[in-house]
Amino acid sequence: MTDQTDIQSNSPFAAMARNHIGVTLITASIILIGIISVLNITVERYPPFNLHTISINVPYPDATPHEIEEDILRQIEKSLVSIDGIDLLTSNAWDERAEVLVEFKQFTDMIDKLDVVRTAIESIEDFPPPGADEPEVAIKTILRNVLTLGVSSSTVSEQELRNYADEVRSSLLLLPSVSIVDLAGARDREIQVDLDENQLQRFGLSVQDVARRIASFSVNVSGGEIRSASGEVVISVLDQRVEAEQFNDIVIISRPDGSLVRLGDIATLHDSFIDDPLVNFVNGEPAVLIDVTAQPTDDPRDVIKEVEAFLANHDPPSGINIQHWLDRVYSVHTQLATIAKGAVLGGILVFITLILLFDFRVSFWVTIGIPTTLLGACVVMYLLGLSINVMVILGISAVIGIVVDDAIVVGENIARYQEQGEGRLPAAIRGAREVMGPVLIGVATTMVAFAALIPLDGTLGQMFSSLGVMVVIVLALSLFDAFFLLPGHLSSSWPNGYWPLTTLQQKTSNVFLRFINEQFTRFIEASARHPWLTIGGTSLVILSIPVLFSVGVIKFEATGTPLDERQLQVDLTMAVGTPFVETQAATRQVLLAAFAADKATGGNSIDGTNVTIGQYRAVESIVGLDVGDALQHQSTVQLRLNPSDIRNISVEEFKHVWLEEIGVVRGASRLEFTSSYEGTAANLSFSLMHPNEVDLLAASTELKERLNAHPYVYEIEDTLDRGKIRNEITLTEAESPLTSHPPC
Repeated sequence: MTDQTDIQSNSPFAAMARNHIGVTLITASIILIGIISVLNITVERYPPFNLHTISINVPYPDATPHEIEEDILRQIEKSLVSIDGIDLLTSNAWDERAEVLVEFKQFTDMIDKLDVVRTAIESIEDFPPPGADEPEVAIKTILRNVLTLGVSSSTVSEQELRNYADEVRSSLLLLPSVSIVDLAGARDREIQVDLDENQLQRFGLSVQDVARRIASFSVNVSGGEIRSASGEVVISVLDQRVEAEQFNDIVIISRPDGSLVRLGDIATLHDSFIDDPLVNFVNGEPAVLIDVTAQPTDDPRDVIKEVEAFLANHDPPSGINIQHWLDRVYSVHTQLATIAKGAVLGGILVFITLILLFDFRVSFWVTIGIPTTLLGACVVMYLLGLSINVMVILGISAVIGIVVDDAIVVGENIARYQEQGEGRLPAAIRGAREVMGPVLIGVATTMVAFAALIPLDGTLGQMFSSLGVMVVIVLALSLFDAFFLLPGHLSSSWPNGYWPLTTLQQKTSNVFLRFINEQFTRFIEASARHPWLTIGGTSLVILSIPVLFSVGVIKFEATGTPLDERQLQVDLTMAVGTPFVETQAATRQVLLAAFAADKATGGNSIDGTNVTIGQYRAVESIVGLDVGDALQHQSTVQLRLNPSDIRNISVEEFKHVWLEEIGVVRGASRLEFTSSYEGTAANLSFSLMHPNEVDLLAASTELKERLNAHPYVYEIEDTLDRGKIRNEITLTEAESPLTSHPPC
């Protein structure tokens, strides 16, 4: 019998066991507050990251990568060498743009380092070089794309379509939860000034003269303050012009007699778009995409609700369609719904199994422990500012079995003592205390193993860190439920059950115990009598695992289980310098192959298409969303797939059929299926460094040839892009502007 000292103890353990009413109220409160937390907690695809990275971007129009490397990158790299705490420095030279990424070590004060980097850049003499823009220095942050709207029309002009997209963007920015809205698949605006050559000659003007006057007039400038006895007055010039008609009255010449020559007198102005070969189509119609992005502090669900409410009350102009193109949180919602359904079904099966072996009270309260633990974990996550994401879902899936096991072990031991005739309270205390040591050790080892993931750094490290946090929280709450709540529930005066349930339980329990005592016990005895046979069998199983991996029976996926996406796209890269019309033809081949694949798989897979020619359509990955430059040899074909309950094929299966239908694309240098779950880096990377570019190119070429000979290598990429074809002109001594020519 349990010692009366234990029963009358004032320890929290015994006090909770005695106060079954309070325990019931605590359980109900956890479930209620947990439901409220689930409704208010942030739901996103990936956990938030701190990249510890500062980006330096320097636009350099018309410059080659070689010029950018010599004039920009080398200067920046020299200025950053003396800064402490740099873990990795990466420099990229693109056509007309330089990029330097400075990655610092973990726990670095990034605000302080931002000031240090800016000071280092500003201290470079004669920087940036003539023709280059001022450096843009900022901490690299991750912004998550929440949803995309498609604005399309086959009747209105590009100008009208863009104007309407701008109006929608301005309206969305007024919503409380929306802070970032960008347009994609649209050319940037420009104001075209067509000068009259005759008028220029008449007034003795050059193109540079006119450009300087335009730049000096269209400005917003602060002139400072004027302080007087009557107060302070701020002087500023607010004359920034954004439309063509606003430039007509700019004064180009002002004569002493008071007569003026304005820009409209010598030129024709009209709003236009930059001359980039960029087109975008949604379901075959010219379109502009509107990407709504969430700040790290925003809840994507709130953003989606507000945008959907806006669309429900918004009527587009005649001839223009606006639609909800893609929801980036869809995959997380489907995973959560799947887990919720699985949890409900699992809870029912657990309850049915338990009620066939134990009395009603044990079965009911052990089952209630599952939602109590999970909802309690949601409360803790909400208080800590954490979010529900794919790694949290993975963590729940990994330890849900341990949650059930803890409660079953404690509940079964309590029920055993109660069946032996002990009182409910003594049995609850004794039964829980007796198994506390083994259960604590078993759970603690798992908690320690996952807790080791918490301090990890880097992109993948921070992802698994959130998994470790979730596992530790869930397991800690499972112990709280098993040793503080469950004994209190089982010490109450609830009835054990009624006929015919008690009769069924007795019969099922007898069968189960007979199996354990007769069959399973014999197996244990045989294992104990023949230890070498047991060790040999176990070793054989362990040794067979590599064989199963090698023959493909068990498959390893390094990127984890893919989410059920509704997005599938192909990025097509033609050879540099490929005419835009050839890129269009190749893109059409990829699009028609998608329709052929849809027809071959039942015709119910594709819900919509988006084709962007002249630029990649960025796909959000674990490190955010990066939009590339407009390049005429690149294109993207993006498919919006039907939900999984409508189509009869998985995303991966459809991808393979699509690839077979595409076949060979003439002139293509790369064709890649891009996805948000396939990671952001190659499986194996090499970094080659050499001061001589020719030797570096030769070494990289030789390395690629050797890797191509490897049977398991199917794709190789490098960062050496030859860029556009350029004709470099070198002046001879006779044609040098410094050479003086005698008159003829």
